[in-house]
Amino acid sequence: MRAYRLREIREDRGIAQKELADRMALTQPTISALEAGDLDLSGLATLPAYVEVLGGIVEVVATFGERRIVLSSGEPTAA
Repeated sequence: MRAYRLREIREDRGIAQKELADRMALTQPTISALEAGDLDLSGLATLPAYVEVLGGIVEVVATFGERRIVLSSGEPTAA
Protein backbone atom coordinates (compact mmCIF):
# COMPACT_ATOMS: atom_id res chain seq x y z
CA MET A 1 0.00 0.00 0.00
CA ARG A 2 1.26 3.47 -0.83
CA ALA A 3 0.23 4.92 2.51
CA TYR A 4 2.92 7.62 2.35
CA ARG A 5 0.64 9.30 -0.21
CA LEU A 6 -1.96 9.73 2.55
CA ARG A 7 0.66 11.52 4.66
CA GLU A 8 1.43 13.80 1.70
CA ILE A 9 -2.25 14.74 1.34
CA ARG A 10 -2.57 15.37 5.08
CA GLU A 11 0.54 17.54 5.10
CA ASP A 12 -0.62 19.44 2.00
CA ARG A 13 -3.81 20.28 3.90
CA GLY A 14 -1.80 21.51 6.88
CA ILE A 15 -3.24 18.95 9.27
CA ALA A 16 -1.03 17.43 11.97
CA GLN A 17 -1.28 13.74 12.85
CA LYS A 18 -2.58 14.65 16.31
CA GLU A 19 -5.30 16.90 14.87
CA LEU A 20 -6.40 14.18 12.45
CA ALA A 21 -6.39 11.62 15.25
CA ASP A 22 -8.56 13.90 17.39
CA ARG A 23 -11.05 14.37 14.53
CA MET A 24 -11.26 10.60 14.13
CA ALA A 25 -11.30 9.78 17.88
CA LEU A 26 -8.07 7.80 17.46
CA THR A 27 -4.54 8.14 18.79
CA GLN A 28 -1.63 9.79 16.99
CA PRO A 29 0.32 6.48 16.96
CA THR A 30 -2.62 4.88 15.12
CA ILE A 31 -2.44 7.59 12.43
CA SER A 32 1.33 7.14 12.22
CA ALA A 33 0.92 3.38 11.72
CA LEU A 34 -1.74 3.95 9.04
CA GLU A 35 0.54 6.32 7.15
CA ALA A 36 3.41 3.83 7.42
CA GLY A 37 1.26 1.16 5.77
CA ASP A 38 1.21 -0.94 8.94
CA LEU A 39 -2.39 -2.07 8.53
CA ASP A 40 -4.14 -4.93 10.21
CA LEU A 41 -7.86 -5.50 9.72
CA SER A 42 -8.80 -2.71 12.13
CA GLY A 43 -6.41 -0.32 10.36
CA LEU A 44 -7.90 -1.23 7.03
CA ALA A 45 -11.36 -0.50 8.42
CA THR A 46 -10.09 2.92 9.60
CA LEU A 47 -8.76 3.88 6.18
CA PRO A 48 -12.08 5.15 4.74
CA ALA A 49 -12.60 7.45 7.73
CA TYR A 50 -9.05 8.81 7.34
CA VAL A 51 -9.67 9.62 3.68
CA GLU A 52 -13.10 11.13 4.34
CA VAL A 53 -11.78 13.42 7.12
CA LEU A 54 -9.39 14.85 4.53
CA GLY A 55 -12.30 15.41 2.12
CA GLY A 56 -11.61 12.46 -0.18
CA ILE A 57 -13.53 9.38 -1.20
CA VAL A 58 -12.57 5.72 -1.11
CA GLU A 59 -13.23 3.50 -4.07
CA VAL A 60 -12.85 -0.27 -4.10
CA VAL A 61 -11.75 -1.35 -7.56
CA ALA A 62 -11.19 -4.86 -8.91
CA THR A 63 -8.80 -5.04 -11.87
CA PHE A 64 -8.76 -7.92 -14.33
CA GLY A 65 -6.14 -7.14 -16.94
CA GLU A 66 -7.55 -4.18 -18.86
CA ARG A 67 -10.95 -4.41 -17.17
CA ARG A 68 -11.63 -2.36 -14.03
CA ILE A 69 -14.77 -2.70 -11.97
CA VAL A 70 -15.63 -0.13 -9.27
CA LEU A 71 -17.20 -2.21 -6.51
CA SER A 72 -18.01 0.68 -4.21
CA SER A 73 -17.36 4.37 -3.81
CA GLY A 74 -18.44 7.10 -1.46
CA GLU A 75 -19.15 10.79 -1.69
CA PRO A 76 -16.68 13.27 -0.20
CA THR A 77 -17.48 14.98 3.07
CA ALA A 78 -16.36 18.45 4.11
CA ALA A 79 -12.94 18.56 5.73
